[in-house]
Amino acid sequence: MKYFMAKILFFSAIFSLSGCSLPEIGYRYADWLIKKRILKVVKLYGPEQKKLKVILLDYMDWHQKTMLSRYENALVQLKKDVSSPVEAEVITKHLEKGRTLYYETVLPLSDRVLPLLVTLKEEQIERSKVLLNRKIEERKEELTLAAKELREKKRKQWLDNLEDFLGGVSDEQSALLDKNLNELIYSPRARYAHSVLRVKNFINILEETSDNGQKKSQREEQLKAYFHSWREKDSYKVWRQKAATFLHKIHKTLSKEQKVHLIKKIDYWVKIIRDLQTI
Repeated sequence: MKYFMAKILFFSAIFSLSGCSLPEIGYRYADWLIKKRILKVVKLYGPEQKKLKVILLDYMDWHQKTMLSRYENALVQLKKDVSSPVEAEVITKHLEKGRTLYYETVLPLSDRVLPLLVTLKEEQIERSKVLLNRKIEERKEELTLAAKELREKKRKQWLDNLEDFLGGVSDEQSALLDKNLNELIYSPRARYAHSVLRVKNFINILEETSDNGQKKSQREEQLKAYFHSWREKDSYKVWRQKAATFLHKIHKTLSKEQKVHLIKKIDYWVKIIRDLQTI
């Protein structure tokens, strides 16, 4: 899956839920895939996992009825805008729309899962800390990459996505990528620090409100504020503007064949979303 360009096309939620080359099949099993992700970072016992299953079935029903049409509308508008010359400011708005759709997708999920987090006991909190720290260590691996290795990794990701959505990359476009690549690399240290802070804040809330019935409502209130604060803290605003500037430069160099390929690619995902609304 082409995760980065998928986000540009406001389809990050579907990609993350599908996790395979056949989105229709992935979408049918999205509740199981989300459950697996949650259990990788939060310790839930058998009865709680059964409740989680019911919660996720309800969430997917809501997602299909509510969010898929929003993804479709965003892609249709994107197709309209990229079919003719487009300014960098318009591309920035599309990237910001993608961010909005992302949080409109994940925050309702966090609200539904919240009741299970409110009831976590001390031993579950301790196990969750281990799981969360394990995820942080995975992020830490990128910090060990030398600058040259990181640059090559990100360059390949951008090239793969450009080739997928444009049908190929010209020498001029490849040179543009090389010239702008440093601006397109979000600092691994900043990303890591951001992840560490999120995990630390989450664990602190759980620990400070544990084993005290009077604090359960406090935990619920703090966790809800914690999840919704993600939307308020926009760490990627400057990066999106730089990415939009680069994509604007690429768009100006598109050949007739690349434009046709890009429109067909957007149409392909529009069709998939429409099909998903009927399954």
